[in-house]
Order: sequence, then C-alpha cells, then structure tokens
Amino acid sequence: IYVGVTRFYFEPREKEAQSQIFMAERYLEKDSISLALNGDGQYPGFLDIIDEYSMTKTAKLAHHYAGICQLRLGQYDEAITHLKKFKGKDKVITAMNLGLIGDAYLEKGDFQEAYDYYIKASEKNANNFTTPLFIFKAGMMAEELKKYDKAEELFNTIKREYRSSAEFRNIDKYIGRVQALNKK
Repeated sequence: IYVGVTRFYFEPREKEAQSQIFMAERYLEKDSISLALNGDGQYPGFLDIIDEYSMTKTAKLAHHYAGICQLRLGQYDEAITHLKKFKGKDKVITAMNLGLIGDAYLEKGDFQEAYDYYIKASEKNANNFTTPLFIFKAGMMAEELKKYDKAEELFNTIKREYRSSAEFRNIDKYIGRVQALNKK
C-alpha cells in the first residue's frame, strides 16, 4: 500500500507541484512579490502551492518562499509562521531560513528572538559566506540587548575565523564600539 500510494499519488503530485511553482519563483526573482505570493490568476502563487500540494517537498519549499515574500511586504508574523514551517535538507537554505526568521523578529523589535535565530543560523552550516553574516547580526543584537561582552566575543570570532568575509573588513570598528560601551 505504501509503495502504491507513494508511486501513484505522491510522486505525480510532486512533479505537478514542481511544474506549478515555476512562475511564482520567476515573479520572486523579478521582485513581483504580490504575484509570487498570490499568483496571477493563470499561475499559482506560493500560497496556492502550499494549499494545493501540501505534504510535498515543493510545498515545504513554498513555505520558505512565502516567508520571504511576506517579510518583504512587512507581514512579519505571517513570514515567521511560513518560515518556521519550512523543512528542508539543504543546509545553506536551512541556515538562510533561520536567518530570515531572525530578520522578521528584528523588524518586529524582538531583539532577543532575533539574536537566538541568528545564533541558530550561524551554527547550522559553518561556511565562509553565511556564518560570518549571522555571527555579525547576532553580535549587533547582543549589542542592542546591552550584552556587550557577548557582542565582543561574537565580533572577535569573525576577526579570528572569517578573515576573508565581508564582515571582517570593518570588524575592528564594532569591537571598539562594544568595548567602549562596556566601560560605561
């Protein structure tokens, strides 16, 4: 029964979902956020894909894309809801997804949740591109939370371990600032 259901129900639905998400992805690439999210009447948007093809990998990816769209539209609670529903195996996308949740919490003014998600994002997939970015954002949130020692520690991690990153270029300025704030 399992093999039959998988082969004759889920696999065809997955293929159909993949073909349907194409235009929504194109709209997102072109910054047509509303069309990407809601569709254009001819092609479905990410929300339609989620509703129509639930339990497919494509619908799970559509949650990630819907979260991006809603974040750009300023719909932070909805963005968080969709981003948290994303489940994927790609470590880079998963790390970026966690960082986007942090961005949504930052926009809402919830610096502690933003900090927590930036830390999770930085730990998800150590690499020279996303890791220093999320460590830097976590450091900025630690500074905002007046956790100056933690901010300095995070900035120093970038200085020691991510010398080739964009965040490294001005890191001494941020280290100096949190050291000065810590002395007050």
